[in-house]
Amino acid sequence: MDWFILAMHGLFDLSHSVHTMDLFTTWIKNRISFAQNNSITLIKTILIFLAVCHFNCPPQLHQICSYFVANERVCCKSLSENCRSLLIWLFCFLYWCFNIFSLFQAPPKEVPKTIENQRIYDETTVNPEDEEVAFDEGTDEFSAYFSRLTNPKVLITTSDRPRGRTVRFCEQLATVIPHAHVYYRRGLALKRVIPQCVSRGFTYVMVINEDRKVPNGLVLCHLPDGPTAHFKVSNVRLRKEMKRRGKEPTEHIPEVILNNFSTRLGHSIGRLFAALFPHDPQFVGRQVATFHNQRDFIFFRFHRYIFKNEKKVGIQELGPRFTLKLRSLQKGTFDCMVPVRHEMDSSRRKFHL
Repeated sequence: MDWFILAMHGLFDLSHSVHTMDLFTTWIKNRISFAQNNSITLIKTILIFLAVCHFNCPPQLHQICSYFVANERVCCKSLSENCRSLLIWLFCFLYWCFNIFSLFQAPPKEVPKTIENQRIYDETTVNPEDEEVAFDEGTDEFSAYFSRLTNPKVLITTSDRPRGRTVRFCEQLATVIPHAHVYYRRGLALKRVIPQCVSRGFTYVMVINEDRKVPNGLVLCHLPDGPTAHFKVSNVRLRKEMKRRGKEPTEHIPEVILNNFSTRLGHSIGRLFAALFPHDPQFVGRQVATFHNQRDFIFFRFHRYIFKNEKKVGIQELGPRFTLKLRSLQKGTFDCMVPVRHEMDSSRRKFHL
């Protein structure tokens, strides 16, 4: 039995099972109590315990040392004076060393607080299996698209008198979104643009606004019944400004990835972006459009994935890239007014998408 316990030392090093060490500690205590009249058995028991613990389980070592120091007269009454003094000195030394070293032990590592894990729970978080959510998806403004009754057709336009950077941004967006057409307004009011788009079969109107020659806003209107979303645009990088970019994108229909749109509002925004692209992607083109939501910032990336061999796959960014921040979402097209806009950024730990 003693040699079997010694052979289990390697298993204790691997498992560090608290339950197993507690059972072993109880066995040691009982063995010390029964070994009062046999000094050899007592010494072998102590050596077995020290060999198995090997300072890997300080709480169990502390329990045995405390038990031996408190009951040393009973445990060592049959030993010689020298052997008894040696054992008492050994266990007292281990007992006080454990107490001293415990003062210098670092406290347990705490989980760092981030905005993500401190996020305030949103009661509108979407459950895909919810019957109410399924009913809303079947009756909302995008139900015709997801039922394959309509095909997306997008009109991209700008504010009045766009500069060169905004014009190039619109042209590159048209290469990302299939069936997209770029038209310049030339002072035409948006209230007159929307009826003409509906009559010509467009399903979206996208307006790129600029400030000081830099694109800073995007209005996305779903036709014919809305909704209309207004986004702040930042960190726009065109293809020529990107390092190690790939070749120009092809005309293949890309795949669409929507990440982390978890709330009811975020679910609607995700469906708004999904309806921009046709249903059946052409995997031959190996192109992917990604809308990634993080802390209510929507990051857009356009990649091409490359098969290096049968097991490794790489990605190559094609551009453009930009970041969106939702400012408002309203029903209907944007020829209607929203008199009251609810406050969104009331807390840094409150996310809406």
